[in-house]
Amino acid sequence: MSFWSDRRLLEGGGDAEDLLNKVARITTWSTECQFVWRGHPDQEWPLHSALFGRVQHAGGAPPNEDELRAVEQDLIASASARRMGGDATTPDLQRLAVLQHHGTATRLLDVTTDPMIALWFACEDRQYWDRPGVLFAVEVSNAQHLDWTHEDTISTTVDSLEADQLAVYWPEPLDARIQVQRGAFVFGRVPDDGGTRTATSMPIRLPDWTAVQRRAVFGVRGRGRPTIPSILAVRIPKHTKQRLLALLERSYGYTEETIYPDIDGFSRANGRLSPL
Repeated sequence: MSFWSDRRLLEGGGDAEDLLNKVARITTWSTECQFVWRGHPDQEWPLHSALFGRVQHAGGAPPNEDELRAVEQDLIASASARRMGGDATTPDLQRLAVLQHHGTATRLLDVTTDPMIALWFACEDRQYWDRPGVLFAVEVSNAQHLDWTHEDTISTTVDSLEADQLAVYWPEPLDARIQVQRGAFVFGRVPDDGGTRTATSMPIRLPDWTAVQRRAVFGVRGRGRPTIPSILAVRIPKHTKQRLLALLERSYGYTEETIYPDIDGFSRANGRLSPL
């Protein structure tokens, strides 16, 4: 997590109650802010889209925008020819969202508007209970907001963004899973800086952010207009994960079967390795 620590964007989690208080401080920081959330069960995971990771694995190095786009265009053409994710007239973003929903690697990064959902995803995988997780809060008030009526190609859409600007895609609530998970997708141009690409494939505006300003989010807030962080990361200590899951189930009813309210989710919750 040195990338986020070096930029003073990582906050320690503390115990379960302390961590939940910090989430509340982020959500109430400013009425000018709009956050989407993502949880990782292992704090060492980079903030990469699945397609970025796939291209990196094949090529042995973090891809740039041109390298990722070449694979993406082949993917879209192949899916369109086979009527996967829609028919020949389906817009790129809508097709990519459907494909990602079924496990295809795309440049879209899954996020949620509900920090408790993201926290559940960061804690639920038992094989990572021996490792600290991380909860990302990404500020999107300056992002380009798009919905399922957006018809531009993904290339045209990315080219319309500023170099460090995110786009947020709000998918049509096609099924119960998208509705329950309050899901959305973020994407943008792959960062030009190679060092940044090792940590994130997202073009996130990194602020001139000081330790004092970060502490103001979680501690005593001073006077004046608040500085808006582009992203914050809160560490989830490994010893808090089981307690957080219990709190999320008791307070919100979040379990594997409710988070995945379809036959795939039922099978996932009752598979061969699932606890009784």
